[in-house]
Amino acid sequence: MKLTQQLEKVYCKEHQTALEAQRLAQEIAFAPMVFQVSRLMVKFGILEYLSNNHQGVTQAEIVEHTGLSNYAAQVLLEASLSIGTVKTKDDKYILDSTNPKVREYVREVLHTILFMWGFDIVKLNNLYAAGVLPPDGKSRGEVMCDAMRFLRECCGGKLMYASDVPLMPSFGIADYCSISCDAVSDNMPNVLYSKKFYRESASVKNASADIVFRRMLDGRAFFSAPCELSLYDKDFFLDGNLNHAEQNVLTTLAGLFSSALIITDDVTKYSQKQKRRLKKMCSLQSATEVIVRRVSTGHVVGYRHAGKSYIIKF
Repeated sequence: MKLTQQLEKVYCKEHQTALEAQRLAQEIAFAPMVFQVSRLMVKFGILEYLSNNHQGVTQAEIVEHTGLSNYAAQVLLEASLSIGTVKTKDDKYILDSTNPKVREYVREVLHTILFMWGFDIVKLNNLYAAGVLPPDGKSRGEVMCDAMRFLRECCGGKLMYASDVPLMPSFGIADYCSISCDAVSDNMPNVLYSKKFYRESASVKNASADIVFRRMLDGRAFFSAPCELSLYDKDFFLDGNLNHAEQNVLTTLAGLFSSALIITDDVTKYSQKQKRRLKKMCSLQSATEVIVRRVSTGHVVGYRHAGKSYIIKF
């Protein structure tokens, strides 16, 4: 057999150790079992359940969600650990973002949404979970950057809105990126949810500071988006109601400093007053003489809009 020099490098030299070759032989021998386990993980919705719960879920929660027996769930989860589809930490299971089978699943989901159903933009939440358990030899930052590049590849030329993600791995990758924490009324206590899942407490004050002091990223690293907003008179944000004054602070700062606004309301049900507030928020990027000052009680943002001067304090 005549081989080119390129093929000789591939086929005429040993590229694996004896242990690596043995491992590969075992993977081939157990390939039918790997296929069946992965098929059942998809069929019973376990992979989708893990994908939607990035902090991880326990075996008991999977049993409750799927209706499987405890033994059946245990067999599938332990087999998936051996395959490498999932990881475990603190008795919880999460998807392994570096595993080829997980990536194939994610790629198929995004292809369906963007190229079969025809959506032009996809919002991807809780992306920080990709770096929760990095493999040996890699830092969480490396895994996060690799995951963002993979998602960019999956989205192709369609728009990608990254949420709940470290900002640096999103630079030049995401089209839009969430830049603020969630907003909980400042009158609410520091809720358990915030303590457990966030490094910064979720509050109107912190969300406002994020929007203002990360404003220079907008249009440079990506197009910035604040937390989800609502103009309803009473609306739940996590564990606290936002009053009108808090809504006004958030919506004004978002209108001034962000390129994308995510409204959680059914705008067709807005009152005339709410419609006017929405119209003003969407027109604030044309504001002039915008200044930010630090004062003893916090911060002040001043601006001119439609011939009038305004001040927002937070």
